[in-house]
Order: sequence, then C-alpha cells, then structure tokens
Amino acid sequence: IYKVLQKTDRGNTTEINIFIIPGKKGERSLMIDAGFQDENCLAQMEGVLKELDISYEDLDVFLTHKHHDHSGLASVYADRGATIYMNPLEERHQDKVLHSVGVTEEGTPEVWDMFERVRKVVENHNGWTFEVQDFLYKPIAPGVVLHYGDYTFETIDLKGHTFGQLGLF
Repeated sequence: IYKVLQKTDRGNTTEINIFIIPGKKGERSLMIDAGFQDENCLAQMEGVLKELDISYEDLDVFLTHKHHDHSGLASVYADRGATIYMNPLEERHQDKVLHSVGVTEEGTPEVWDMFERVRKVVENHNGWTFEVQDFLYKPIAPGVVLHYGDYTFETIDLKGHTFGQLGLF
C-alpha cells in the first residue's frame, strides 16, 4: 500500500492521504480518494502512478465521499480512463444538507451567510474550491467486496460526515 501526502500549489502539505494499492500483474489497481483539484496535486499523482506503472485504464478510484478534498480530481481521472466508484447518496450537496437541518438563505440568512463567508475565506486563503466538477462514476453501496493485489475489502457505511460516506474494511 502506497500512501501519498498531497501538496497544494502553495507548497503546503495538506491533511489528505491518498492510498494506492497496486494490482497484481494484469489486474486493476485501487486509489482511495482523489484529492484536491489542484495542478500540483495532479502532477504529484501522475508521478506516483508512473512510478508504480499504473495506467488510468487499469485504475479504480474509490471515493469515500464527495467533498472537494477527497474527490476534486475525480473528473480528471475519469476523463483519462479510470473507473470511479462512489455511493450515489453523495450526490446530495451542501445546500441540500443545510436545507435538511432548516438552514436556508431565506429562513436563516445569518447562518446561511456565515457558511458562505467561511467557504469564501477557505477558497481565498488556500486556493481550494469547494465545488466538485461532475464526473461519471459507478454506484457502489455498503457490503460490496473488492479485491486488489493481496487485499480484500468490504465497503462499509460511515454515515455522519456526509449522507453516503463509505469506507473500506
């Protein structure tokens, strides 16, 4: 298992760990999460994939959840031929999450504005974006068994942080 710490374009090491499990010869490999939508992060991941001799066509990307720091490069990887797996419940976006707990632009403008201010501060400070571009993915749910290299995983439900967050056990 290879662990990659991504670096932003400002050279700061982030808290995002991406794990890659190379498949056996002729088999598919697994990347867990896709990291930030950032040119330096992409270049770093391209280098790792080249070093491990993994082509995008032989790469499966398991997204734990659809936040910008875990799925930012998913659209790039999908466009290059990787297969993306994600729980479809992750399609519920922040505005839907906020609405589900009673926070709306009309009904609670002060709270809504606070979320917008925080989003803008983070974007301006770190150069990150909270927006995740759409990408094609294959739906996956709890209880699916996956095999990569010498590892066997079962997808497990980790609801709480997001509606459809999944993990691997």
